Amino acid sequence: MTTYSNLGIALIGTGEESGTWGTVTNTNLQYALQEPIANSVNVAVSGGGATNTMTWNASSNASQPARFLRLNLTGSGGGTGNLVVPTLSGGKNYIINNASNSAMTVKTASGSGILVPAGNSRSVYQDGTNVVLTSNYFTGTGDFGALSASGTVSGNGFVARFATPGPIGDGTPSTGAFTTGAFTTLTNTGNTTLGDAAGDSVIFNASTATIPNNLTLSGTGSITLPVGTTAQRPTPAVGMLRYNSTLSTAEQYAGSAWTGIPTTASITALIDAAVLAGKLALYPVGTIYTQAGVSTNPSSLLGFGTWEAFGTGRVLVGLDAGNALIDTLGETGGSANSPAVNTTTGSTALTAAQTKQGNLSSVRLTQTSNSAGPVAIPATGESAAVNVDANSVSGSFGLQFTNNSSTSDTHTHSVTNGTTTNANYQPFIVVYMWKRTA
Repeated sequence: MTTYSNLGIALIGTGEESGTWGTVTNTNLQYALQEPIANSVNVAVSGGGATNTMTWNASSNASQPARFLRLNLTGSGGGTGNLVVPTLSGGKNYIINNASNSAMTVKTASGSGILVPAGNSRSVYQDGTNVVLTSNYFTGTGDFGALSASGTVSGNGFVARFATPGPIGDGTPSTGAFTTGAFTTLTNTGNTTLGDAAGDSVIFNASTATIPNNLTLSGTGSITLPVGTTAQRPTPAVGMLRYNSTLSTAEQYAGSAWTGIPTTASITALIDAAVLAGKLALYPVGTIYTQAGVSTNPSSLLGFGTWEAFGTGRVLVGLDAGNALIDTLGETGGSANSPAVNTTTGSTALTAAQTKQGNLSSVRLTQTSNSAGPVAIPATGESAAVNVDANSVSGSFGLQFTNNSSTSDTHTHSVTNGTTTNANYQPFIVVYMWKRTA
């Protein structure tokens, strides 16, 4: 019974293929054996996240692109994509020449793979599970077992110069320069130094890369800082820069403590806090706030505090500890009402016994007899007589008149009270007043 190897080579069973044995053998040699050893094939691929799967028939020795040694990738689309090669239990080498404009990850259906950038080539190995770099299976302490020269070593894509003969990859560092070419991995057991002189070298070790001079980055990309929590901060040294995932901010070590790097938001918050602190100092609890324009509560205008309307219909007066009327905060007094005035209207009657005073316009003394000459009338309480003749009165006398009228005289006293509605106000101007209570 004919069976097939992992490369699809037909293994003819005993007594089989009689008369056609040569055809099967020629097919094996032409395709199943020559393709993985020396042949190259073009494979059209698509980028943009597409998965390109190479077909494989494990029971055929006919020509199959997945069996070829060199895969020349062609196509356009840009971006990235996947090239899935068959998973062969015995393993399979590939040389990937990516002539497309898409970066392709060469992998198995369920395993990991190797990224081959557009315009680059890689030697990879399908190990039965994953696709890895072929160099992973080289023996020795590095990618090269021993490479030494006394002058210039040239190869396809690189020129290496060594000041003195020495190996690459053993425990003794070599000096020189790689002027061209590309490396995917450069490893060493100690420090790795890149540069043209000790003072201009970049030194790599297991944990750090030391750059003694300026670092210039070009392009439009970005720098990704180390990310860690507060608990994961390294042993501090001046100049350290990292992103603190606990505080959600970049931070630096300036010599005494880790400090966050200010952002627009943090600067704005600091300014707002300073402004608020100033307002709080300017308007402590108990402050009286006046506003001659709007009636809006100061909590909305100032952005803080609890305010209540204050002093409605009243003016302010300073506390006086020596005056019982105004010796306590919040004490009120006074009135906006007009002063009260009593008004009395009426009349008073004079009785007959009351003396009526007035001006005496004339007094007529009449004789009771017709005798000529002066008439002597004794005055009450007087020793002398009053002589009265036709033209005059002489002598010392007193006169008393009695009102014999039987009627009474009346008169009226009137008081008129003028009133105003604001007679008790001092000069004033009206404003809105608020008091901060909390």
